[in-house]
Amino acid sequence: MLLLFAMTSGAVSAIPRTDPHTWLSQSDYPTDFVASATEGAINVSINVDEKGAPSSCSITSSSGDSGLDNLTCSLIMKRAQFTPAKNQNGQATTSKYSQKVTWRIPREKLITQGFKLTFAVERDGRLSNCELVKYNYHDNDPKCNPQMIDVLADKFLPATLTSYQSISLTLAIKVEGSVIAIPERLDEDRVIITSATAGISASGVITTCKAEVTRDWMGKSSDLCSGPITVGAKEFDPDPDGKNRKIAVTFEIAGLKR
Repeated sequence: MLLLFAMTSGAVSAIPRTDPHTWLSQSDYPTDFVASATEGAINVSINVDEKGAPSSCSITSSSGDSGLDNLTCSLIMKRAQFTPAKNQNGQATTSKYSQKVTWRIPREKLITQGFKLTFAVERDGRLSNCELVKYNYHDNDPKCNPQMIDVLADKFLPATLTSYQSISLTLAIKVEGSVIAIPERLDEDRVIITSATAGISASGVITTCKAEVTRDWMGKSSDLCSGPITVGAKEFDPDPDGKNRKIAVTFEIAGLKR
């Protein structure tokens, strides 16, 4: 979740006593908002009293979702603290403080399992310091293959390799109702190489597969339904509640900008 703040101009403006970035955090994003893919930017106007406490909060530009708007004002009213504004005589007075908040679904609440493979990029373009992080992923370990990363980065990322601090490959498998941490950063170039959705029976058998994103790579299509997600294969544990499930699988490359 990215938070952007801007104070109203003028000599009598109230000044936050605490860092506005601490008023809201990713942990405030409700699970039901994640499930419904609720996101948006909000402009807020806060009335600040003579003691520096917020007395009211109003939405001047809505995110498009009243629940997200109300949550924003509710949290700000609880957490914001100000040094009160002063009038020309140096006396404390009421004032307004304006703020913009942009809510983006935190990626860590969308992932069930997978892995992230990251290489540092040296100034001369060499790849070094391979790091592998697995999230409930028990298949054959991905290999630290710098040649493969080099080829993928050259084909799919918009800038040259030396433009990035690091390059990462992420396999993200989202299953309904699960959460695992694979963070996303806003200062990355991120490209989905391939993705698919699939249906899983209660016994763990893949029943359907639909390719969502496919790209040509090394003379072949990156269709996951023709590879690891094979209809009829029993790749998952049985559901303890005997329910059918849906999954979304994404394989992507990202470059963290210098």
